[in-house]
Amino acid sequence: AAYPNKLACRDAVETYSWKRLDEVTDDIAANLVALGIARDARALVQMASSAREVLLRIAFKKAGIIGAFVPVQWRRREIEYVVERIAPALAILATDAFAAEEMDAIDALFAVAPGLAHRIDLGARPRRDWRPWDDLVEGGASPGISDRAFAYNEVSLITVSSGTSGIAKLCQWPEAAQICVGKGIGERLRVTAEDNIGVFAPMSGAAGVLAWTVSASVPAAYTFPATFSPDALLELVGEVGITIITTVPVILARLAAEPLDRYDLSGLRALRVGTAAADM
Repeated sequence: AAYPNKLACRDAVETYSWKRLDEVTDDIAANLVALGIARDARALVQMASSAREVLLRIAFKKAGIIGAFVPVQWRRREIEYVVERIAPALAILATDAFAAEEMDAIDALFAVAPGLAHRIDLGARPRRDWRPWDDLVEGGASPGISDRAFAYNEVSLITVSSGTSGIAKLCQWPEAAQICVGKGIGERLRVTAEDNIGVFAPMSGAAGVLAWTVSASVPAAYTFPATFSPDALLELVGEVGITIITTVPVILARLAAEPLDRYDLSGLRALRVGTAAADM
């Protein structure tokens, strides 16, 4: 409301102001409710980090749907592990990211998963019996979402670890915990409304999503890269004026190995590393 025309998030394809972000997420939330998805139902999501993921995360909060965003590299076995534990009512992923046999196995898994009645395809050509992404973003907002948003003490997110130290962990996050963590990170990084945060890590992990929670208290802009190639990331810093980077140790090591004097990093003032200690 205070910054309607200010940049909220961008990627290589789409750009959203805070006003437009609010409008589109109202539409998505209303369309999810219209599908008959119950409040507190879970949604399994697998997607590349982008402005579109921000749309989904906010729309889920408005619709009272608990999202579980799994790493983009996961395949059938890992997805099955999460499906068995959260019993999702909705699955959203790009079916064209999978080999044909793998996608057939996932479809078979979803077909027998209790309560999984809706599937949204992020791919260019939606698979049979899957709805296209456009079905979620089209249409006007409905007043039916006004009483669905999560209260501060309700679980509104399930974070999903990669399982690098054992089996994957599924962690429940109340809305207040997300806002509290975001406020703390924002204060430590001294984030202001003028900052442009480069999300140089998958949003499914702590390095990405926890930095994004800062937006609950400070209207900084968020930029999502098209690739995690170190050269492309460093070029992006100067191109769009990134002032803060959030990343993971393996990507940080690749950035540090580049000839940094070739890039315009003059506006970069802070760098945050999450998920593990940086061995540098």
